Amino acid sequence: MLLGKTGVSRPGVTQLMPALRKQKRILIYWLDRLFSLSLPVGLLDLATSFFVSRGLGNRPYRGIVTMAFPPHKVDALSEIVEALELIRRHDPRRFTRVERFIKRIFLANYSFAGRYSPFGHVCGLQKLAVPDHLRSLATYHYAATLVHEATHAMLFAKRFPYTRTTSPRIERLCVKEEARFLVRFPDIDRKLKLTLGYVAGIQKKGTTCKTTQTMG
Repeated sequence: MLLGKTGVSRPGVTQLMPALRKQKRILIYWLDRLFSLSLPVGLLDLATSFFVSRGLGNRPYRGIVTMAFPPHKVDALSEIVEALELIRRHDPRRFTRVERFIKRIFLANYSFAGRYSPFGHVCGLQKLAVPDHLRSLATYHYAATLVHEATHAMLFAKRFPYTRTTSPRIERLCVKEEARFLVRFPDIDRKLKLTLGYVAGIQKKGTTCKTTQTMG
């Protein structure tokens, strides 16, 4: 602590550093929001959710609206509701995070497992093409992905910017939260890897077939 000419104590540089770092983080956060693609993508998500909910319907769960994009129908959302219920029953603390930061869940044939969009608090989930005997494992996958994306949403709400510099650290934290949720279920990691490997093989096979037909 430093003393001024009047004898009044003033904070030193060391005491000011946390506040300066926080201000810098918030500045980067707002610059990222203003000059990245998050705004148009988020607005597109909101517009899409409006038309999908009006045309195809939705299934609410404790204030969270779930929607399925074609070719999937509303009955496919039962897996998402089961995933939310799984989190609620086994991990109330992380379910509170999901409930607080995610307001809409889209189920579609995305190319990614999960993605969070802050505009409208939307979480997109990739529909897993699994046979009936693996459907219960798909529920665990959706639940873990929701925990992962809800962690992204929480960090975004706390104004942690997602940049090239910060993204590795943020992803590590989100993956750790996934693992902390799944540790409640013995041997589930191995089973999920087998299930996702099966899905990846089916998707790869379908892409090969489609390519072959196009070339022919």
